[in-house]
Amino acid sequence: MPVRYVVIIVVFTLLALLAWPYVYLYRLDRAVTDNDLPTMESLVDIEAVRDEMKRKVDKGLSSTIGGNPGSVMGWIQEGVKQLGERAVDMAVDVQWVRSTLLARHSTEGTDATSFLSHTTYAFFESYDRFLVRVGELGESPVHMRMTLGSGGWRVTGIYD
Repeated sequence: MPVRYVVIIVVFTLLALLAWPYVYLYRLDRAVTDNDLPTMESLVDIEAVRDEMKRKVDKGLSSTIGGNPGSVMGWIQEGVKQLGERAVDMAVDVQWVRSTLLARHSTEGTDATSFLSHTTYAFFESYDRFLVRVGELGESPVHMRMTLGSGGWRVTGIYD
């Protein structure tokens, strides 16, 4: 096989790999637009999103309350942490993901159900992580992390 064909195959393969997470992002946008919960469930790792939210709650509690284990403040911090984790388990589901992605943009003169039209950044953080920003910086954007796993790209974190 001539070198030219090998180069063409390599370039085409690299372009396909670069486009791969954008295809998943488009599929997620269509699922959000159509309120297609089964497709959203396949594209969102809800347990990973919940775990990220729990870590965020725990970090916020540690920096706010700052109680030592065994102290009254430590006991209060642990109780609040448990309540926060239960709240995350109850509140964070696929419908929450949908409403979070749609809540950050104005509906005036735009498609009210498409978050993709309000995406201002979408690129690789590493070979298996893809970062998406919905909304402008300084205007409370939503950041979404997608991670490559055995089933393809899935949302594993949502941050505001």
